[in-house]
Amino acid sequence: MELTERDRQVANSLAQAMAPHVDANEVGKVLAFWRRWRDPQKVFALLERLPDSGLVRTGRTRSYYQAMYRAFNQHLRNVRPEVFGAVLAWAFRLMRYYQLESGQRRSQDRRPR
Repeated sequence: MELTERDRQVANSLAQAMAPHVDANEVGKVLAFWRRWRDPQKVFALLERLPDSGLVRTGRTRSYYQAMYRAFNQHLRNVRPEVFGAVLAWAFRLMRYYQLESGQRRSQDRRPR
């Protein structure tokens, strides 16, 4: 499966939209959900439910989910289902890069395994 230039632009736009507003770990969880179900509609349904779910411990987490939902709706709604996961995975990687570059995240923040 080859990503088109448009797919790469969508991944980049999604990453830029989420980087200042969303914790990358939360996006990683949604990506893991995608890998399990491989269904864009299930991903959108999950994102719609998350802000009001029992998984939310703080207002900050709720705002991450709300920002993610808005960004996904804006950028991923019309992505072909067969490349949805690849676009999301690239956006996740790019988002981490943008957060690192902006100083939101530092490489020493990563915990050793």
